[in-house]
Amino acid sequence: MSHTNGNGHAGKGNGHGEVAYGEFGSDLGHAGIEQMDDRAGRICSTQRQHIGAANRPKIVAAREELSDVDRELEKVRDERRGEQASSRR
Repeated sequence: MSHTNGNGHAGKGNGHGEVAYGEFGSDLGHAGIEQMDDRAGRICSTQRQHIGAANRPKIVAAREELSDVDRELEKVRDERRGEQASSRR
């Protein structure tokens, strides 16, 4: 049984008209999935950068606020230690 090649003509046994459909389709499918995976990765990376850039000011402000809270907490702890030390005397 002879299959037609891409131009509609049946192969003549020279190797140019016969197509190994399973192998060709599988290779094409794998290439398509690899390309889709690559594109999806690039899109995700771009989105991650965009979101990070948009949130950067909020992140910086939150870190500064956390640093202020940490300093205040340490100040209160120091005061508390001082009170406990003077009450023991």
